[in-house]
Amino acid sequence: PQFTAYITMGLPIVLLLVFLARAVTLPGASEGIQAYIGTWDMNILFDRPDVWSTAVSQIFFSLGVTFGVMTAFGSHCPRKSPAVENSIIIAVSNSAFSLISGFAVFGSLGYLKYYEGADSLDDVVKSGPSLLFGAYPSVLSTLPGGIY
Repeated sequence: PQFTAYITMGLPIVLLLVFLARAVTLPGASEGIQAYIGTWDMNILFDRPDVWSTAVSQIFFSLGVTFGVMTAFGSHCPRKSPAVENSIIIAVSNSAFSLISGFAVFGSLGYLKYYEGADSLDDVVKSGPSLLFGAYPSVLSTLPGGIY
């Protein structure tokens, strides 16, 4: 069981890092990353209060997916284990994983825009399943050793 936990927790992190490394080194990736984090407008936080509820909903959903895992993890921890510290580590790790994933996804969208010769990122792919099945394969197909 412990070996399974190492694989199921470690492998997605390693795969994300491989995907990130490949996505940010492709041509056009910088434009996607610029769209992700390059334009910062603090006025949106005040002018559109729905941004706050969307952000809170996203982080609660993201942490909520792991709620059952946290309960199972807590049941195996010693009684005197630092529950608050463990909760903070989980929340910060979740946010870091989401931030890193954003760089990988938007880097791949920048490459996809470059590859397709599109005018803007909005023309490349829409949100939802098409984001997953459009952006990820475009980067994975450029990995050395791929047959496609």
